[in-house]
Amino acid sequence: MSVTTIYKVKDLDTGLFMNKRGSWDKKGATWESLGKLKLTLGNHGCFHEAHIAGDDIYGAKVKILAIQIIEDEDN
Repeated sequence: MSVTTIYKVKDLDTGLFMNKRGSWDKKGATWESLGKLKLTLGNHGCFHEAHIAGDDIYGAKVKILAIQIIEDEDN
């Protein structure tokens, strides 16, 4: 069995996801590590350690979602 974790950024007010350009759309982008996600956010000027409280960025409006994909022989 293999477990992979991917990350997405979701705006809870609009239901849209962040893409790699820093804008928002229905599908958004996925990142394979939290470090790469933070790097992308930092490049767009929207990440600083002071903005993170748990998984929150800029309060409760925007969330970092950690999605686990579990693969085994049956699927």
